[in-house]
Amino acid sequence: MPMDEYSQNMKLEGILKYTNEKRGAPWQLHIEHGGFSCQSILNFGIWRCDGIIAFVTSAEERARILSAKVPTVLVDPYTAKGSATARRAAEGYGRTDVVTFICDYTVEGQTAARYFLDRHFRHFAYLGAPERTPWIALRGEAFRRELSAHGFGCSFYRIPSGPETEDFALEQPRLIEWLKELPKPIAVLASYDERARQLLMAADAAGIAIPHQLAVLGVDNYRLICETSCPPISSIDTNDISSGYAYGRALEELICRKAQSRVVCMRHSRVVTRASTDINAIDDALVAKALAWIQNHLSDSFSETELAAKIKCSKRLLQMRIRNALGTTLREETRRMRLRLATDLLSNTDKTVLEIAYECGFNSPSHFGARFHEAFGTTPRAYRLEQNRS
Repeated sequence: MPMDEYSQNMKLEGILKYTNEKRGAPWQLHIEHGGFSCQSILNFGIWRCDGIIAFVTSAEERARILSAKVPTVLVDPYTAKGSATARRAAEGYGRTDVVTFICDYTVEGQTAARYFLDRHFRHFAYLGAPERTPWIALRGEAFRRELSAHGFGCSFYRIPSGPETEDFALEQPRLIEWLKELPKPIAVLASYDERARQLLMAADAAGIAIPHQLAVLGVDNYRLICETSCPPISSIDTNDISSGYAYGRALEELICRKAQSRVVCMRHSRVVTRASTDINAIDDALVAKALAWIQNHLSDSFSETELAAKIKCSKRLLQMRIRNALGTTLREETRRMRLRLATDLLSNTDKTVLEIAYECGFNSPSHFGARFHEAFGTTPRAYRLEQNRS
């Protein structure tokens, strides 16, 4: 299955989920899947419809869809937040019945940086791709900025030119040499999953151990790539059905005149962890084991004594090793990890503050609010509002 088809199918599942759950008149759907046998609708003047959800990748496609002059939801993956096209989209292209979904690719870069920082890496790199698409650069720059804000640098791979752009067999030797020169252990964000797989192939050829020397994170969570790689690739999921569900709801609101033209900026921050990053970059194996256990049990309530028993050591030894390795206490590190998860959920999900409090292991919303204010100087709700405005 082509990768873009997989992505669109996941979003289509979300649209269908919305149509099955919504109240009111049922929708009759005409679906253009783009396959060899797919018959398109080119003349909207003859074929009438009440609304359109369309994936657009060019100004020409956008103009053709908008010519139908019906409530329209545009999914525009190549329009960057803050661009001139995004500003025109916010104005509905001169109409009041157009909602445009764009992607904030900077969030994916920020998410990757925070993900690796939580695993205590100190060396980082970004692997771009031969395609000169804006979103590849946006992901990398956001990754670099977030790391810089925490006092770390980031190495960037020099993008090839000429025949190497068309043939990975020609590019691979240079990629191998780049990997050999990087400090170890190192965390690398690849611009997308296929690029992450190529990185694993180069690392294998160079004799670099994954994930102990090189941790690799992709973007898109294409299972066909991620789960068939060796080792399986961790990835930021951009293909969950919640996006499609949002498209369906937006079209319903336009048709029923419950909303007007606007831009909706989709954000992707959920990381699916697999073997390519399943490690903490800490020399102390006992501390790394403890942190890995905590990461997988952030919603659970546990004491230091219980954690020590889980990893088969004494409470006093664990406390001492945590202090030596991280310069903090076990309690403080656990709280930091829980609050980091909370900020991601507040920024990128519709979960209530109550749901987030319990998912992050706080025993009550008031306890969560107090710890959150102590760390960030604001309330969880105010933090969410500020993130949604940015």
